[in-house]
Amino acid sequence: MASSEMRSLLQEGRLALIMGSLFLFLCMSARAALSFLSENTFGNIMMEGLSITGWVAMWKPIHIFLYEWWSHYRIKKIYEKIRDIPIEISLDSEVVRETDRHKISHITTP
Repeated sequence: MASSEMRSLLQEGRLALIMGSLFLFLCMSARAALSFLSENTFGNIMMEGLSITGWVAMWKPIHIFLYEWWSHYRIKKIYEKIRDIPIEISLDSEVVRETDRHKISHITTP
C-alpha cells in the first residue's frame, strides 16, 4: 500500500515538474520578449510578475521532492517493521474449554 502511494506521489511529482518547467520556460521567454517594457514602472512590474508566476508554478514539484515524500517513506518503513515482527500464537490448554476445542482444532499448538 505505502509503496504504491509513494510511486503515485513520485509520478505526480515528475508530471508537475515537467508542467512547471514548461510554464517557467514560457514565463521567462515572455519576460525576455517584453524586455523593451523595462523602461517604465508598469513594464518592470509586468516582467517581475511573469518571473514570480513562473517560479510559483514550480512550487508543487519542489514541495513533493523536498518534503512530501518523506512522510510516505517513513510510513513505508513502519509497515516494513510491522511486517517483519515475529508473531507467535499459543493456546493455554487450561484456558480453552473442552467444548471449544473442536472450534480451534485446525490450529496446532506447540
